[in-house]
Amino acid sequence: DEVSAARYGGPRPMPVMAVFTRSDGLLAWQSCTGGAGDCHEVEVDGAHATICRNPSVHRAVAEWLGRA
Repeated sequence: DEVSAARYGGPRPMPVMAVFTRSDGLLAWQSCTGGAGDCHEVEVDGAHATICRNPSVHRAVAEWLGRA
């Protein structure tokens, strides 16, 4: 299927969390901010390759899930 901005521009069917770091070095951190209000944005320190084992990320995800 063709990628359509309209398809992805509307409200999401589930809660979404964007975890980003300004020092990523791979992805533009700006793409993880400025959502339509239905995205929980969390900034952490660290590199792209280590974000999956970053204690700050684990803590943020646990706290966010705990609110549900």
